[in-house]
Amino acid sequence: MLKRDTLYIRGVAMNIKSLGIVIGLLGVGSGYWWYTHKTVEVPPIVLGQGFQMSSCTTDPEKNFIRQQFKDNWIHLISSPDYDIEYFLNEKGIYPFQPEYKGKMQIKVLHKDGAMVGFCAYYMKTPAEGSILFINVDKDNRGKRYGEELARYATQDLKRLGAKFIRFSTRDTNLSAQKLYDRLGYQRIPTDRGHVGYRLAIV
Repeated sequence: MLKRDTLYIRGVAMNIKSLGIVIGLLGVGSGYWWYTHKTVEVPPIVLGQGFQMSSCTTDPEKNFIRQQFKDNWIHLISSPDYDIEYFLNEKGIYPFQPEYKGKMQIKVLHKDGAMVGFCAYYMKTPAEGSILFINVDKDNRGKRYGEELARYATQDLKRLGAKFIRFSTRDTNLSAQKLYDRLGYQRIPTDRGHVGYRLAIV
């Protein structure tokens, strides 16, 4: 005898209420997965004079940064096996430093709609900010775009709670040193082959 509230699928009896609960749970689970894995595109921040700053979330932005590493490897990173994909996708420094995973702020500078440079920075401690990369595309240098990137990174680190910023650059990267000297960063001792900088935030 068939029951009114029972659904028969290929001879298997299933209570309709139970089926509804299962479908509902599957819907909630898939919705949660989508929410936690979706890419949230944050509108770019308008800086004025044709400048915009965006978070690196799109494939064109990631490809732009990949090309910057290819063109400027010697100035950007001293490690020959630096994991760019980990940096871009996990927003960390190195896989062996999991404490910084997800903390990296990766920003792309646009000028009149074109990508011209990027910066990356993070909070090393609740009080210390660190700038990892500032880079301007080779075809856009000499226009003080690096200043836009450095000033933005500094202000955003301040917003994140930094009381001071500390970082270093290669001792052969003279253009970066001129930029940081001009912006008032103080030189400090650091590893051999690098020039260290520190800025107190007031």
